[in-house]
Amino acid sequence: MDDMGLGLNKKGYLVNRSLWIVGSMALVAVVAIALLLFFSWRGLQRQTPIQEHLSFLTRTQQVAMVLQEIVVTRLNENDSIEPEELTKVSSMLDALISSPYARGHGTPVRLKAVRDLIGQLHDDPIRILVYILDELGALLTDESIEQTKLQENSAHDARVELESATLIGVSFALLVLFAVLFFRNGILRPLAALSNLMARLTQKDYRRVEQNTVDPILQPLFDNYNTMVSRLEELEAEHVNRQSVLERQVRVATRTAIGQQIDLARAQKLAAIGEISAGVAHELRNPLAGVRLAIENLRIEWQDSEYSRRLEQIGKELDRIARLSSELLAQSRHTPEAAVELDLSSVLSDMLELARYQIPERVEIRLDVQGGISCNLPENGLRQCVLNLIINSAQAIGDDSGAICIGAEVAQGRLSLRVVDDGPGFSAIMIEKGVRAFVTGREEGTGLGLAMVRRFVHDNGGELRLKNVAPHGASVTIEFGVGVLRG
Repeated sequence: MDDMGLGLNKKGYLVNRSLWIVGSMALVAVVAIALLLFFSWRGLQRQTPIQEHLSFLTRTQQVAMVLQEIVVTRLNENDSIEPEELTKVSSMLDALISSPYARGHGTPVRLKAVRDLIGQLHDDPIRILVYILDELGALLTDESIEQTKLQENSAHDARVELESATLIGVSFALLVLFAVLFFRNGILRPLAALSNLMARLTQKDYRRVEQNTVDPILQPLFDNYNTMVSRLEELEAEHVNRQSVLERQVRVATRTAIGQQIDLARAQKLAAIGEISAGVAHELRNPLAGVRLAIENLRIEWQDSEYSRRLEQIGKELDRIARLSSELLAQSRHTPEAAVELDLSSVLSDMLELARYQIPERVEIRLDVQGGISCNLPENGLRQCVLNLIINSAQAIGDDSGAICIGAEVAQGRLSLRVVDDGPGFSAIMIEKGVRAFVTGREEGTGLGLAMVRRFVHDNGGELRLKNVAPHGASVTIEFGVGVLRG
């Protein structure tokens, strides 16, 4: 529980740290943008009083210009001043007096004094106008000084704001650079390393990650990766062990199946021998009966003689031979295997997998069977029949390389099954006389393999044909009638 609590606290700390970093960067960005907007607003605000004060100076100059024009006109023409002109000047002075944009010391008071002097022009107009112009000139000089101060203050503030904006821009650029480096070194590079690690997993490389250089933010991710790698390594070991066990079981099962197949072949060979023995016993019964009858007649003719007793012994032996023949016939009777519905392609494919273990690697086995052939035949008998033909073909090929092809097709309502090899082919006697027990073209052969095949084919109403193929090789074809086909 303590370890779990520490792990959760650590993960919480890392998450909070990540949030703090992202939040701090976002806050700095917001503050920088806000400051830049504030500086822009301040710049606009500084321009407004400057422009308004310039407007005030312009209107004051217009008053001075009007008064100068009156003075010039008055001096040149020695005319009286029109009341309308004085009213216009007074109105302009009233607007200046009420303007809030005057910045000089006592400017409104001085403008009021000028306006009052306008009303006294009838006493001494020239002297009063000159005095008013001097007063307006002094006033304009003071206001120009104030305008200069406004502009200097505005320029100073602009420089300060420019320096501040530059500092903010540099700081923001450094922050962005730091963020890029942080994400590249702390996030992107470890993620790229993690991608390479995932690629290593496809190659079954289960090395763990050294976490000394991993950013703490990604520490839980690489901890989980190492845990996953450990588990995958365990699963791989279990898989290899299980595969090894399965391979051993398959080898044991294969050896067992091969042994059972060999036992079945041996049993069928013994059954063929029994069939032959039964035939011989059956053929011996009639001559034995005749000999027994002749011996009995001779014994009757030679009663009470030494020959009679000898003939009686011979008769007893003949009776024993007859009993043995009857027992041999009884033992040779067998119950045929029941026919079942088979998928021919599936049965032959399974049988070839087992046959591969009994055939040398130098001999190639090919299967060419039409799909969807369903037939009604004894399964074990069919397997053993085809297996005998394959083994015979492999033995005929001998130590040379060769190929055996097993094919099956349905043509004209009949099922045709053939086994073709590229060995030396059948002997002329085999082609001429057909299959006979204990008749073989190989010195080490018994001739029972083909005899068993013939028996299976005949028991199921089929036909067996042998032929040689050019330039060399043998072909065994088995044909079954419509009765074995299904579907």
